[in-house]
Amino acid sequence: MSLRDHVWHILNDPEDPRYNLFLWFINALILMSVGQLVYETFYKPQGELAGWLRSIDNTILAIFLLEYLGRLWVIRDWKPTTVKLTRAEEIKHFVWSRLRFILTPWGLIDFLALLPLVPFLRSLRVLRLLRLFRSVQLFRYSNPLTTLLSGFRDNALLFGVAFGFVLVC
Repeated sequence: MSLRDHVWHILNDPEDPRYNLFLWFINALILMSVGQLVYETFYKPQGELAGWLRSIDNTILAIFLLEYLGRLWVIRDWKPTTVKLTRAEEIKHFVWSRLRFILTPWGLIDFLALLPLVPFLRSLRVLRLLRLFRSVQLFRYSNPLTTLLSGFRDNALLFGVAFGFVLVC
C-alpha cells in the first residue's frame, strides 16, 4: 500500500483504527483552539504568555494546513477508465476533483479556518472570529444529529411503545 493510500485511510476510513486516533487528535486541537480564543478574548494576555499562545495557535494552524493539504492530496479523482486520456485531460480531472472538494461546505470551512495564517489577515480583529469555524469541523467527524437519528431508528419499537403509553395516559 502506498503512502497516499495510508493517508487516505487515516483521513477517511472509519474502519481504520488510525482514523479514530486522528479524529480525537483533531477534535482536541479544535477544542483547544476555541478555548484559547475565549481565553485571549477575556483575559488579553501580555508578554511571554501572549507569545506562547501565539506559538500554540500557529502550530494548530499549521497542523490544520497539513490536514487540508493531505485531504487535497488523497482525493480519489474520478476519471474514465475505458478511454485513454491525454495529459491535459488527466490534469483537468485532477484539478476538477480538488475544486469540487474545496467548494463543498466542509472544504470551505476548512479553508476559512486557515485564513488567519495570512499575516495581514491576522491583524483584522473581526477575522479572529474565523477561528470559531474550526469548532464546526467537529461535525465533520461526528454529527450528533446522525447519532441521535440512528438511536431512534435502532430503538423504534421501544420509542413507539413509550410514546404510545404516554398518549394513552
